[in-house]
Amino acid sequence: MIHPVLDCVLDWRCANPKAVVERVVVRGHPLLSDRTDRPNISTGRESQVSVQHAVAAALLTGKAGLGQFTDACARDPAVLALRGKVEVVRDPAFTTIAAAVEITTTDGKTHKLSQAAARGSDANPMSDKDLEEKLRAAASDWNLRRNTQSLIDAIWTLDKSADVSTLSALTVPHG
Repeated sequence: MIHPVLDCVLDWRCANPKAVVERVVVRGHPLLSDRTDRPNISTGRESQVSVQHAVAAALLTGKAGLGQFTDACARDPAVLALRGKVEVVRDPAFTTIAAAVEITTTDGKTHKLSQAAARGSDANPMSDKDLEEKLRAAASDWNLRRNTQSLIDAIWTLDKSADVSTLSALTVPHG
């Protein structure tokens, strides 16, 4: 439910890295509100199902990875402050894989964004390049001492591999 919202927010942040956010209105299917309208969370586990937290963390860091859903991030004063500026609006006109976001900045501008289908969904599949970039971003936190490209190559050729242990070995971090 949160993914189309994050698509909007992350794309906007990438295009507006210096903008200061004053207010955010998230509009989506009523299930978005039912499942994720949780502005007052305090743990990383709770943050995973809080659209307010996801929006605030993504706007502040430009990311929506594991690091944005930790206890530390859930308690970060800047995230807490921005979380309080996120409003969720129920709109049955939206499907469960769609959302719209209005971001108002301190200069008075309102930026309207929408996502008809979450990136990576059946209706909006990710390209091979997008998948590779997602893996590179995730692998950057693994402290691998090898080129991530070798892992990507092994994944793309898995159907031709006689032994899956080669792929598995590439996923093990080395200290």
